[in-house]
Amino acid sequence: MRQTTPAMFLTAEEFINEMNHQDIAGKHGATQTMWRIVADYASQHSVDPLRPFVLVLDLPINCLEAEHAPEHQQLVLDYAQQKTKFPPIFVALTNYQLSVDPLAGPKVKNGNHRVEAARLRGDTTIDAIMTRETWENVRKLL
Repeated sequence: MRQTTPAMFLTAEEFINEMNHQDIAGKHGATQTMWRIVADYASQHSVDPLRPFVLVLDLPINCLEAEHAPEHQQLVLDYAQQKTKFPPIFVALTNYQLSVDPLAGPKVKNGNHRVEAARLRGDTTIDAIMTRETWENVRKLL
């Protein structure tokens, strides 16, 4: 029997708070304004405007497309030495437009270093946040 991946629905504000918490170091310049734009778009185009995001616990890493950046290898090595669970990554099926391409695999849009570090230390899953529409498509891959 296939194991179910636990998920919980998030409001736009919960999404923004979670994503702002991820970028404490400001490596990517992710600002509350950018996450607000993503949240507003998702809220307007979601099947459930009140809870347009999903926090997926223990998403299998092998279903993700993550970018490799050799110039950040030391950061990945530093992350891999952490003993705690990584914060959730942000996943989409396309660019930040969030429109769903059913033929695309889930792409890491925020958290590539965490995914690479998780793979390096032998983790098989990672927590992820995505829109409900992305989640409906990702569930089919699991």
